[in-house]
Amino acid sequence: MSTLFLDAFSVDKEACENGRWLEIMKMGDETIRIKLRRTTSKKFREKKHILDKEFEEKLTMATGSVQQELYEDLLAQCIADSIIVDWEGIDLGEGPIPYTYENAYALLKEFPDFMNRVFDTASLRENYTIKDKERAKTILKKN
Repeated sequence: MSTLFLDAFSVDKEACENGRWLEIMKMGDETIRIKLRRTTSKKFREKKHILDKEFEEKLTMATGSVQQELYEDLLAQCIADSIIVDWEGIDLGEGPIPYTYENAYALLKEFPDFMNRVFDTASLRENYTIKDKERAKTILKKN
């Protein structure tokens, strides 16, 4: 029996909404793991909607590179507030940095590649698939 459909489309809704621990970087014996909500989560969509409105209001007063800077700032706020839930292994050489909104926002702003990696990782359906195919099959039996 094929599990192609389940492999292609089943996602763990709880992991999407509440976050799943994902490894975003490994080098030698060091690993950075971040608990991320998916970009389809209700919290992310709601926060993005609010920030999109704020962006539109500020956009009329901004031009060129200021617009890009403004967009990146609002995206960093959105990711720090609604995608990142927690992290392990982030250290800038002086000991582990605890997860807080403020720390997340500062790192996302300072390191654009970090922001891109987090957003891309949170966007991938493959990171939120249902690990237990039998559990996915029970969804059909309930209906």
